Amino acid sequence: MPLIDSHTHLDFPDYDNDLDLVLSRAKQYGVDKIINVGADLVRSKKAIEIANKYGNVWATVGIHPEGCDIDISQAQKELKKLATSSPKVVAIGECGLDYFYDDSKKVKQKALFELQINIAQELNFPLAIHLRNGKDETAAMDGYNLLKKNKVTNGVVHCFTFDKTWAKKFINLGLYVGFTGIITYKNAELLRETVKSVPIDRMLIETDCPYLSPQKYRGERNEPSYVSEIAKQIAETREEKIEKVTEQTAKNTEILFNI
Repeated sequence: MPLIDSHTHLDFPDYDNDLDLVLSRAKQYGVDKIINVGADLVRSKKAIEIANKYGNVWATVGIHPEGCDIDISQAQKELKKLATSSPKVVAIGECGLDYFYDDSKKVKQKALFELQINIAQELNFPLAIHLRNGKDETAAMDGYNLLKKNKVTNGVVHCFTFDKTWAKKFINLGLYVGFTGIITYKNAELLRETVKSVPIDRMLIETDCPYLSPQKYRGERNEPSYVSEIAKQIAETREEKIEKVTEQTAKNTEILFNI
């Protein structure tokens, strides 16, 4: 039963003392491949170092929208340098828009997102996209409009938390959507309705570790081995065999990231 965790942050300090054990556990749970996602220039560099060390880990390079105060010309130069520094780099991101805590930097966030869209297109890489709304759906709308304007057809909207109408809009652009442990939470009924609506060939599964541990492990550090809980929830929600969910989501991830 193959499993791929399509979005992790193993470069975070949460794993500094036991990364070997974490990856060993992942293998025991059938997690064959892992995508480690960069969130800023320093973390992206470390993500590459981890990917170069472990054969079943790949890296992405990107700057999270919270890092939008960075000089754009510096970001462009450094991201392109990192993106071409190793064959284990397979995408640009985590990039996008996040208006949850602070929506006063929308212009800067959009400029940084569009820069990373352009780099991805220039290098023929997919995008690992982060979109998080604040008090309304502005982030989703702004992100959708930027992706549509730039004719982006290759990427995943990770940690998808929107309704099935938004899922359809992003999928119609050609994108995948990634589901996390949030779908296992008791108050996630509306998100599970989205899970039902998404075609299985447009879906990825991810832990987004060390965050968002599935319900079974709430309060603990998340890790790639827990991606199996997300697959189980999807299978239960869709009333499908878990083998179908794991095999198809693994195939989707391999296609998207060319691994």
